Amino acid sequence: MPIRRLSVQLANQIAAGEVVERPSSVVKELLENAVDAKATKIVCDLKNSGKSLIRVRDNGQGISHEELPLALAPHATSKIATLEDLEAILTLGFRGEALASIAAVSKLTLTSRTKDEDHAYSVEVEGPQQNPEINPAAHPVGTSVEVCELFFNTPARRRFLRSDRTEFMHIREIFVRTALANPDIDFELNLDGKNVINVKAVMGDEKKRLVRLSKLAGSDFNRSGIFVKGEDPCLNVNGVLLPPSSVEESAVENIFLFLNGRPIADKVLTHALKQAYSEVAGRPCPVRCVLYLTCDPHEVDINVHPRKDEVRFHEARLVHDVLLETVVNSLRKALRDTDDLLKEDAENEKTLLEDKTHSDEDNSLNQFLKDIKSVPSLKSGSSYKSGGSDQSSFVTSNHDSLSSTANRGGINYSPHYIQMPSSKDGVKENLRRYDYQIAADNARSRAGIYDVKRVDLTSPKAAKLLSLPAPDVLFIMQENRYFLVKASVLNRELVSRDYMAKVKLGTVEVYALSMPFVLKAQKPLINAIKACPEALARAGFTLNLKKESIEFLKIPVLLQGVDLAGILVKALPLAAASAKNLSMGICPKQLADMFAAAKKSVVYYKDEAQLLVDKISDPEILESLGSDAFELNIARWARELGGAGNA
Repeated sequence: MPIRRLSVQLANQIAAGEVVERPSSVVKELLENAVDAKATKIVCDLKNSGKSLIRVRDNGQGISHEELPLALAPHATSKIATLEDLEAILTLGFRGEALASIAAVSKLTLTSRTKDEDHAYSVEVEGPQQNPEINPAAHPVGTSVEVCELFFNTPARRRFLRSDRTEFMHIREIFVRTALANPDIDFELNLDGKNVINVKAVMGDEKKRLVRLSKLAGSDFNRSGIFVKGEDPCLNVNGVLLPPSSVEESAVENIFLFLNGRPIADKVLTHALKQAYSEVAGRPCPVRCVLYLTCDPHEVDINVHPRKDEVRFHEARLVHDVLLETVVNSLRKALRDTDDLLKEDAENEKTLLEDKTHSDEDNSLNQFLKDIKSVPSLKSGSSYKSGGSDQSSFVTSNHDSLSSTANRGGINYSPHYIQMPSSKDGVKENLRRYDYQIAADNARSRAGIYDVKRVDLTSPKAAKLLSLPAPDVLFIMQENRYFLVKASVLNRELVSRDYMAKVKLGTVEVYALSMPFVLKAQKPLINAIKACPEALARAGFTLNLKKESIEFLKIPVLLQGVDLAGILVKALPLAAASAKNLSMGICPKQLADMFAAAKKSVVYYKDEAQLLVDKISDPEILESLGSDAFELNIARWARELGGAGNA
C-alpha cells in the first residue's frame, strides 16, 4: 500500500481514541474546560448515561464569536503559548485536543457568549472535513457544550460501552472528583431529568467545607475526619483523613488526591499514604482521605498522559517522605487526643461508679449470676434455640455482617453476635436468648460458678520426646509410659494452664492496642463488669465502659494478632459470670481454653516438638487430653510377645 496522507476525519478519530474512551472521558474534558473558564456554577445533564446526550453548562468567561472556529480545531488552545508555559502549567487543560477529539466521534454543538457581546453564537461541525458553521443563538454569559450520539460514526467503539449503570458510575466518580477539587464552585449533576448531585460553593468556612466534602466523599469524613495540615518548601498538604480502620471493620480504600487543583492518581503519593497508615496502625489497612497538595508547578511534570491524571515529580523521594511524615504526625496526634478523651471518660465513669453504694454493686453482679443460675438445666446433648422476634443485641462487634452459627464442644454460638431480650424484668432469660447459647450445665461446670478446681503445677515430672512420627504427632515417654500425642492440642493445653497460672499470680503480659477495639454491649453485661472491674484487669484487659459499648485499650499478649471480635463475644459472658473468681485470681478453665485456642499452631519440626515437650511438668497433662493423647501399652505388648516366644 502506498504512503498517503490520512483524511482530517480519520486522523481526528485516531487521535480521539487517546482522549475519548467512554462517556466519562467527555464529561471530564468538558468539566475541566468549565473550571478553566472561571465559572462559579457548572451543570451537567445526561441522557442514557451520556450515550445519547452530554450537556455541560457554565457561567464562565465565554468564548468570543471570532474565536469559535478555532475552539473545535485540533491543537488550538488558550491555555499555553510557549515552551516555557508547558513547564509550569496551572490550568486543567492545555493540549488543545479535547473538543476536536470529541467532535470527531459525536455530534457536537458549542454555544457561548462573553459579557461584552450582545448575544451568543453557536458552532457545529459535521462532515468529513469538520468544517465549522457559526450561527447566532440565545444564551446567557458562559458556555454550553452539547455532545449527542457519542460514537455514532465509530460503531466498533460504541459496542464496547458497558451498561448504563456502569457508565454512569464512571461519570459520577469523575464529577465527584472535580467537585471536590473546586469547593468554590456550584456543581449539579442530572441524569434523565432527575437530580443526582447538587452541592453549593463554600468560601472559607471550614465547617461548611467539611459538610460539602462529606456529601461528595461520604458521611464518615464529617463524623470522624481528622484535619491534616503540613507546610514544607517542597510540598504543602491540607485535607481530611479518616483514622485507620479497626480489625473487624470492613472498610473500602477511598483516596482523593488533588495537586494544584488537579485530580491525580500518583503511585508515589499512594505508596506514601499506605506506608503512613501501616506505620500508625501496625498493620496494612485501607487508606481513606481527601488531600489537597500544592507545590511549585516547575517541580512537577503533568504532561505525561493524555488523560492528564498522571504526574511526575522532579524530587519524587522528597515528596514521598514529606507526605509520609505529615500524615503519620497528624494521625498520631489525633489518636493521642482520642486517648486523652478516653482517659477522661474513664475517670468520669470511675467517679460515677465509686459514688454508687457497695450494696448496689453487689446486687448488680448477684442479679447477673442469679439470672444465669435460674435458667433450667438441659440434658446433655440438648440445645437451646434462640426464639422470639424481640431479640436485641447483647454484644456485637462493629462488623455489620454476621457469621454462620457453629457448634463446638457443646456450645452453640455465632462468633460475631450475641443476643438476649431487653425486658424490664431483668435478665431472667439471658442465656435462653443467646445466639451464643451457653447451656446451664456448661455455665456451672465450665465457668466455675459453683466449684472451682485449682490446678496444681508444683510437681514436675520429666517427659522425653522419642520421635516425631508425623506432622503434629509426638511420641513421648513419661514415667515408663508411652503416648502418641497431637502436638497442637498439647500446646493449647499448656498455654491454657500457663495463662491460668499467670492470672493467679497477677502477671499476665499485656499488649497495648494502637487504636481502641470497640464492642457494642447492652446494660446487663456492662453492669456486671462494672460491679467487679478488677476481674478483667486481672485477666489482662484494660478497658473503658461506656453506656452502650466497651472499649478495649490493652489485651493479653496471648490474643495479639487474633480475631478479637470472634474471641471476645464468646469470652465476655464467661468472664462476667465468673467475675468474683477472676478477681481472686481463679481463672475458669473454659475461658483459658478459649484464649489458648485463638492461635492455631501445628508442629512440623523436631526442635519445635522438643521445646513443647520440655514444658510438660505433670503426667496429668497428657491424660487430660483425652482422645488426642493415645497411650501405648508397650510393656504388655512386650510380655505378650515374650510369652509367645517362650511357648
